Amino acid sequence: MIEWDVDELAEDDRALWDAMGAAVPAFSPMPAPGAPNELRAVEVICARLGTPLLPWQRWAVRVVTEKRVDDPRRYRHPDVTVTVERQSGKTTIVRGILLTRAIIYRHRQAFYTAQTGKDATERWSDLVQRVEHSALKSGIRVRKAIGTQRMVVVNTESRLSPFAPTSESLHGYTPHDVAVDELFSFDDAQGNDLQGAIKPAQQTLPDRQVIWLS
Repeated sequence: MIEWDVDELAEDDRALWDAMGAAVPAFSPMPAPGAPNELRAVEVICARLGTPLLPWQRWAVRVVTEKRVDDPRRYRHPDVTVTVERQSGKTTIVRGILLTRAIIYRHRQAFYTAQTGKDATERWSDLVQRVEHSALKSGIRVRKAIGTQRMVVVNTESRLSPFAPTSESLHGYTPHDVAVDELFSFDDAQGNDLQGAIKPAQQTLPDRQVIWLS
């Protein structure tokens, strides 16, 4: 276990840390005091979906969504990896983040993938089902046709779609957010193909982020 200098944390961030108890991370960047972030908004959306965040998930969301103090358009960590044991709730985190951003920001594009296109669609469908059984349903349109699946937030015209983990899947898109789940399942060649698909597509966006999950 790494020893952290938690006395440097802001009051709210120290409360998040203390709430984790013995489940503190083996590694984590320390949040910058006063840095803008999306934790409160993600907490609200996850609660409405019926998946309230656990203490470690709240800490992860606080770190992942932190923005730069000198330029709040940009995320402090534009490329971030979340690694936890299986069935610990990492997919809950990323779905909450992507959907929250689609709700609070206009014209934002988010894409999600996993081990295969089928796996990505199944997890996206799980989120659709939760949305359709929540108070969020009236503000979101869903297209389920294979190959054109998308969830569109009416007020912001932002959208969230699954995609197959190939080098061609994001061709023609400019995604603000990309989440890659089940990272352990990709070999070096597949990982390089994904990097080659994602990074160039995001280059013109200051508020971009890639979230890798394993």
